[in-house]
This record gives sequence, C-alpha cells and structure tokens, in this order.
Amino acid sequence: MNAGKAAWESCTSLLADYPVQAVVPALEGAGQDPDPLVRLASARAAASRSVDARSRLTLPMLSDPIKAVRMQAVQILAESSPVSIPPRYAETFDNALVEYRETLRLHADRPSLTRRSVAIPTPRKP
Repeated sequence: MNAGKAAWESCTSLLADYPVQAVVPALEGAGQDPDPLVRLASARAAASRSVDARSRLTLPMLSDPIKAVRMQAVQILAESSPVSIPPRYAETFDNALVEYRETLRLHADRPSLTRRSVAIPTPRKP
C-alpha cells in the first residue's frame, strides 16, 4: 500500500469520530474505493452512524469480494437492531450471516473473540 492509500484509510477510519450526517457521503465513496482496506475502514466507521445510514453504507458491502469487508458489514447490520433488510438484499444478507457464523465457529478457540461476537442477533426482515 502506498502512502496515499494509507492516509485515505486512516482518514476514513477517523470519520467514525464525527457524528454529523455530512460525513456519510464520504463514507459511501470510501465504501466503493478500489482498496479493500479503505472499504474496511468505511464499514467500521459506519457502525457509528444512524441505523438508516448504517444500512445504506453496509448493505452493498455484503457482496464485497474481500471477506473481511463482508464480515464487518454483516456484523454491523446484525448488531443494528432492529434493522429491516430490504428484500433485494435478503439472500445476500443470509449468505453473509452464514459465512460470518462459520468463520466464528472456525476461530472459536481464539481468545480475541468476545461473547458479543458469537451471540449475534438476526435482524428482522420486512
């Protein structure tokens, strides 16, 4: 990663500290960045947004080619109760949630996993 991309990733992660809606468009752009670390930073920053913004930012990430981005997105959506998953994302969400749970099960003996990570509620669907 070059210095410019590292700086953009750092800036994106810092947007989580700004609770104003004005940063949402920047996070949307970062969520579509070619660099997976920038997309991951955008997903993490989305956790501090309103439920609507969180959904808008993370739902498209459920089909990201990078597993870490998908896992971050599905965790944020699953913890955002109550979130309604739009019908067009329902299957993608279900697949990502299955993948997330399989990943947790695979790494269940790691001390870095918390009880919160393992016991994820499933959001309500419309």
